[in-house]
Amino acid sequence: MVTKRINSNEIIQLSIYSTIIIIFSFIPQTGYIIIGPIAITTIPAIVALATYHLGFKGAFFSSFMFAIFSYIAGITIWPSPIAHPLILIIPRIILGFAIWITYLIIGKIKLWKYILLTFLSYFYNTFLVTIGLFLVSSYSNLWIGTFKAWVILIYINVLFEWSFSIFFALFTYQLIIYLIKNNQNKHNNYWN
Repeated sequence: MVTKRINSNEIIQLSIYSTIIIIFSFIPQTGYIIIGPIAITTIPAIVALATYHLGFKGAFFSSFMFAIFSYIAGITIWPSPIAHPLILIIPRIILGFAIWITYLIIGKIKLWKYILLTFLSYFYNTFLVTIGLFLVSSYSNLWIGTFKAWVILIYINVLFEWSFSIFFALFTYQLIIYLIKNNQNKHNNYWN
């Protein structure tokens, strides 16, 4: 029986993704670009990149880091009324599983598949966080405004995030191809 374990190369790669997510979580206008009442996040694109690069390990680990550090930033650096585990932690962990399952379905990397996965990372994040917001507001005094105001704000947010997802995928496609080939070469050299 062969068991797959994490090797030192993967630990280094996961730590690089973690570092990027931590930096994006705490440095203004990098991971969360705040424009008025809207916070546009760039981190779901990192989750998509890590998923195509490292599979399940990349999806789970990067989404876990996204969840933990968005929550820590939400209660410390950027105090927010939506800093609640049902809004910032649970949806982002589910995001990792959703992206990984999507990755398994769409298969081997091609440009359109990478654009789709990156796009869906934002869709899943927006959808899951919205569910969390409405769940928390249903039993607490968290006021998220009228439904009409919410739809207008989420529409603006979605417009920016989904546009960014396409730009990010186009910009990083050659990088992900290089990373995948580099991982395959290291794996092949390891056994030769």
